[in-house]
Amino acid sequence: MKQKVLLLVFTISLLFGISFVTVDSSSLYDEFPNWEFYPQGINYLNNNNFMVTYDEVSLIYSSNTFIKIKPDTLYHLTLYNYYKANFLFVKVTFFSSSKEKIDEVYFSNPNNIHLQFTTPLYTSYIRLYIYLNLLEPLIYLPSIDEFLVLYEGTPLQEPFKYEELRYQGSQVDGDVFYNNECITLIKEFDEILLLSDLLENIKAYDDYDGDITNKIMIEFDNYSSNQHNLGIFEVVLSVRDSHNNRSRLTLVIHNVDTTPPEINGINFYEAEPNEPLSVEYITANLYAIDNYDGDVTKQIVVLEDNYTPNKNRIGTYRIIFGVQDSSHNSVQYTVNVKVSDNDPPIIFGPSTITKKITETLTLEQIKEYFVAIDTYDGDITDRLEVYFDEYSLNMYRYGTYEIMFTVTDSSGNVQFFDTYVHVVDNIAPVFIVDQNKINLHLKNNSFSINEVINLLAKTNKITNPHDVIILEDNYSPNKEKVGTYRVVLQEKEEILEVLINLKDDNERVIPTPQENSKTFWQKVLDRIKQTFKKLLNIFKKK
Repeated sequence: MKQKVLLLVFTISLLFGISFVTVDSSSLYDEFPNWEFYPQGINYLNNNNFMVTYDEVSLIYSSNTFIKIKPDTLYHLTLYNYYKANFLFVKVTFFSSSKEKIDEVYFSNPNNIHLQFTTPLYTSYIRLYIYLNLLEPLIYLPSIDEFLVLYEGTPLQEPFKYEELRYQGSQVDGDVFYNNECITLIKEFDEILLLSDLLENIKAYDDYDGDITNKIMIEFDNYSSNQHNLGIFEVVLSVRDSHNNRSRLTLVIHNVDTTPPEINGINFYEAEPNEPLSVEYITANLYAIDNYDGDVTKQIVVLEDNYTPNKNRIGTYRIIFGVQDSSHNSVQYTVNVKVSDNDPPIIFGPSTITKKITETLTLEQIKEYFVAIDTYDGDITDRLEVYFDEYSLNMYRYGTYEIMFTVTDSSGNVQFFDTYVHVVDNIAPVFIVDQNKINLHLKNNSFSINEVINLLAKTNKITNPHDVIILEDNYSPNKEKVGTYRVVLQEKEEILEVLINLKDDNERVIPTPQENSKTFWQKVLDRIKQTFKKLLNIFKKK
């Protein structure tokens, strides 16, 4: 019979994380001796491996070849159709990997539906002889898996599921290849996969010699010296059986680079609208490394730039960089630039203001002295606000009063500015004949009704000028004419009547002869009477 050499390749992709292309070998499993492999299901008993003898009272299953089995493992033989038959006799023979007999065990007239045994060390195969006593006549010749199941571990529990107990074929850990076939492997160039690793997962079998893995030879190998280089490399394996039949298997290994480069560096910046950053500056702070090409920083390019056209506008903008290696693997890297205004506005204006007590200078008028400028918003004078004010309540009182202005730009930056108003005296002295009469000179008269009220406050006739209500004012329309004019004021619940006497500076008072003829003691007496009258008026008021 012509000898045939087959190669069995185990699942290298699972062990090394690489992909491979193989020949579909599912149809070839039947050509393998199934006893060289473990079953796919739980049942080790393949009907093709047994000879069957039966009569009306007995059924004998005898293995005609070896059954692949695990060493030092607990096994159970279960009769799940026990209502049709029972055990009479069972013999289990153990063999080594070279098919030399190691031991055997016997079970005579067992009463249980389960038999158990543990395989000795170095056991690779077994053979079975099973003698069953039939409890009812057979209609047809049953396969062994219709009655029996041989499996690892603890006894199965009823009810039994027949479809799970049937033999399900050989377990082949890999793919089967015939002579002169090819396996294509695809791996990363920097992944460690030695030729010895590949050979550990390749076996050779001959249908006459059996396992001839130890006879595998390397005919050609340009992979070992190039395992870290990109490219396609080959390893050719061959094996001969004892009849000098030779088979070849070619391993084609694609060393590929599918790993993209890495870009690292600063990925976030803050910039001022008036001090923008350049893309060149941002790029200079990036570097790129590739697992094959090494430093590829010079290959970094700008893929998208939303920052440059908006560099003077507040907001957050992105720049997308990219780099590609020699294997056309590419990667992107995003840098965000936040444009923010951190500079507070500037307030321009006088730090001190001098105001005459007779002048009217409101807070709104004072605000017109100031200008607010922001580097981003421009002129923001209209946002100027009063933060602190001690002037408004004291604008007609001598002294220095603080006003603090503030302004806020669109970015929330705040600025403060202090100015001080000096209220000074520019009022010429006046003569007051009595407490409710005021004499003013017509020439250069600059007194307004408000200034008259302030004068009364200084003489303690009124308490707060701001609380005064003018009920009657004959003075204001006649302030340029000689005469005496009546002004009626109200402060809270108090009514005050004031006479304002406007006199011409050219008038002279000529003493009468009677006054000039008074004696010294008469004049002294008149002075005493005037003084006494004033004191009497003071006491009346108190």
